[in-house]
Amino acid sequence: MERVKDTGTTTKTWKDYMSNCYDVYCVDYCDDLQGQLPLLDDCLEKNTLNSISEMIDEWWDDPIGQEIEEIRKKMEADGLETEFYDHIDDIRDWILDHDDSEPVKDLLVNTGPLTMFYSITECDCRWVEAPFVTPYMEEEPEKTAKKICSLLHIPEGSDAAKKALIVCENASYGGELRLYFASPLEDMITDNKYDDSSDKKDWQSIHFKGRFALAVYNSMEGAGDFEFVDLDVTLPFLRENLRLSKSEHYSIEQCFGTYDNWAESTDTPAMSFDKPAEKSKIKKSVINSREKRFEEAFRNGGCSADDDCYTRHRDVYYVNDFPCRSVCPHCGHVWYD
Repeated sequence: MERVKDTGTTTKTWKDYMSNCYDVYCVDYCDDLQGQLPLLDDCLEKNTLNSISEMIDEWWDDPIGQEIEEIRKKMEADGLETEFYDHIDDIRDWILDHDDSEPVKDLLVNTGPLTMFYSITECDCRWVEAPFVTPYMEEEPEKTAKKICSLLHIPEGSDAAKKALIVCENASYGGELRLYFASPLEDMITDNKYDDSSDKKDWQSIHFKGRFALAVYNSMEGAGDFEFVDLDVTLPFLRENLRLSKSEHYSIEQCFGTYDNWAESTDTPAMSFDKPAEKSKIKKSVINSREKRFEEAFRNGGCSADDDCYTRHRDVYYVNDFPCRSVCPHCGHVWYD
């Protein structure tokens, strides 16, 4: 292109150097959100992808800087340096207005399905031990298994019913009845920023049809059991009962030493804004509520006296006298050896 001096008579303007399409936020194929579990769990809890969107500008430092620099070089080569600096704000606005990149969507695609669970109710199939008391089972596994089968519409004598009993027999610490599955995060969120058809209101029901991991799990103790079963049941949906598996203090992955995508062979439940026809009672997850309370206290600089998680306490010191123990100086929580 012939160099044009900036004489003020040229017919070219800054708009002649602009494109109608820009890819400002370029997501590499190896960029994902696997290391951002608290952020992903926050999205799941708040039913929005805004938490991820708010981090985009922190992850991309001056994303349009390179585009502007290339435009500057071209305009300076044509003698339009003054034109460039007079309209630099217009150039920035143009690029942002014509940006076709979708960094949130691209990052989630690279992240892939995440293992999560839906809490249904508490199970009492646990051993009770106390001083001077003979250990006893609070509720017989057979009774707990029957309750589970009734709630999940599992036929008596079926393979799923047998597996439910095995789970109850092995969950000696009791815990929550949960269904584990793998799903893309955005499929569990209604306020989907890059989907204009999404609705702001939350789901009313969740339909488990296909293969899922049925578990009785106590994340406070890091104990329980699970089995893969086939189900076809619709339950009321409570947002607070849905959580990412690995975000827990003692996750099922830690308990069993499984790989991250151990539930990849499961199906994804179908969500609906319609209320389930059958009035099944779903209890708000006590464990999830406690975990979130502990995490919030730690984020705010404090801790909780009933929190056994060592890493959610600060300045813990060790006492090397009988009984040997670790002590949190702030809330007084004690871990005995």
